[in-house]
Amino acid sequence: MSSSMIEPGHAPPERPRVLLMGTALSLIPVLMAFAGLFGIYLHQRAAELAVSGDWLDDQIIPLTQPNMMAITWVFSAFTIQMAVWSLARRDRSMGLLGLLLTMVLGLAVLNQTSLLVSTMELDKATPVGILVPAIVYAHALMTLAGLVFILLVSFRVLAGQYLEHPEGVAAAALYWYVTGGVYSVIWFAIYVTK
Repeated sequence: MSSSMIEPGHAPPERPRVLLMGTALSLIPVLMAFAGLFGIYLHQRAAELAVSGDWLDDQIIPLTQPNMMAITWVFSAFTIQMAVWSLARRDRSMGLLGLLLTMVLGLAVLNQTSLLVSTMELDKATPVGILVPAIVYAHALMTLAGLVFILLVSFRVLAGQYLEHPEGVAAAALYWYVTGGVYSVIWFAIYVTK
């Protein structure tokens, strides 16, 4: 009897979750990069406040777009979780709907980001004029990568994959949750506390 055959009464071994673990491990350097950017931003802000008592001077960062983006991130967390939940129950149509809604909300975030960048009046010769756009653009790239990830997963769901093991959708959801979490730090540290 071959050792690779499953004995009667024993369950087959669990399928390794390579994509989910790979996504989780690839997010660690991304989070470290954002931690470095936030550290530089907060250090510059504290140093400037200690010297002059003013961080933004007459520079303007509106709050309407960041608040709308925060609300959109919350909604998109629900829609991607709807996709994961639906595909775990083999409901492909609801899973695809959740993925599609998440992509639409992600595009709305990118649209609001471009509007925010165009309405910010920052002096490029100051630390805030360099750091804020750098952090905002880095997060926009992270969001765009998340949208590409969700799009690729959606194509695989359309092809009939991920119904048995929705690991790819769970990995895309993990990436999306972390991207939304990074935005929540940006929202509070940069837009709210200014």
